[in-house]
Amino acid sequence: IPANLPPAPQVFFGRSEIVESIVQQLSTTGQSHVAILGPPGIGKTSVALAVLHHHDVLSSFRDNRHYISCEALSTADSLVVFLGHYLGIEGKASQSQIVAVFRRRPRSLIVFDNFETPWESAQERCKAEELLSRLADVPELSLLLTLRGAERPSGIAWKRPCLPPLAAIDYEAAKKTFVAVSDTAEDDIFLPKLLEELDYVPLAVTLMANMCQHTSCEALLAQWQEDKTKMLTRGFDSRLSSVEISIEVSISSERLRRTPLAIRILQILSLLPDGVLTSELPTMLYGDGAQLPAAISTLRQVTLIYVEHGSGRLRSLSPIREYIQLHNPLDGAALHHLQLYFFELTKSVDDSGTYRDKEVLNRIQSQLMNIFTVLLNTL
Repeated sequence: IPANLPPAPQVFFGRSEIVESIVQQLSTTGQSHVAILGPPGIGKTSVALAVLHHHDVLSSFRDNRHYISCEALSTADSLVVFLGHYLGIEGKASQSQIVAVFRRRPRSLIVFDNFETPWESAQERCKAEELLSRLADVPELSLLLTLRGAERPSGIAWKRPCLPPLAAIDYEAAKKTFVAVSDTAEDDIFLPKLLEELDYVPLAVTLMANMCQHTSCEALLAQWQEDKTKMLTRGFDSRLSSVEISIEVSISSERLRRTPLAIRILQILSLLPDGVLTSELPTMLYGDGAQLPAAISTLRQVTLIYVEHGSGRLRSLSPIREYIQLHNPLDGAALHHLQLYFFELTKSVDDSGTYRDKEVLNRIQSQLMNIFTVLLNTL
């Protein structure tokens, strides 16, 4: 194993299908470029490392597998400097020198983890994409990127079919992860509810399981009702050791700062565990909604919200909702307006105490948890 490679994840469940799909794309003859997308804490790095250590990838690339963490590299220039040091280029390296090194090497694979860091800002994007394009022009070089969000860098012939953003793992995978880390009993009666509260987000499940090594599921569930995402930390600052820090990186992105309405939409969705149809949002929103389509698009690009398959409802994962409620909640006139919306919805009962309008009844049934959560904020 090349000395710079982090180890493969030891506790890793529910991702075999996506790993096999990426491995197959990378192991074909010629070069392949793949991007792993998704929201904070969803396990993008773990998937990339599982791919990097897969026996088929090892067979295809052998010791020419490279892992580059971009988390601390905030500009394209800093990434070039780092690659120069990594490759042993003397002096200040240029893109041309880096490309020349890989042209002399046999079939190789580079993993750029957290590539959104040097790519996210508008002023750095073109430089970062230029570097990728020049690397992608090397015939024997394949690229595997992980990025927060739902957008791939442009100018690259990504291997098709492109991967959709990673979703949360299912209940069984979350339970296996939790039990493997915590050694708690699989039949603990409080475990299903605890995992449900976390929305099966891998980082949240892992951090909660670490705490369960010394605290019962029952006690953790009670603590979650009080502290929410504040408790999901291992005591030091890192995106992989704190759910809040992981979410903060996405919340503070330049895209959200350029679209102020996006935060307001996220505040609304933080109170709507059942999600909402896009057509319902304008009446829930206080103030001018002219930028609503752009705000929704921005939130989807950074994967702080997603469209639920089947229902078409906009939703946000539980750790993100709880973080917003704790640190940037909806308040004032905007909260009052949302409460009035649900008051009016529930007042549509007829004189006999029933809902004869089936459309209204369906709307209420699809938003029971939304109604409960929003009206609870009036107390």
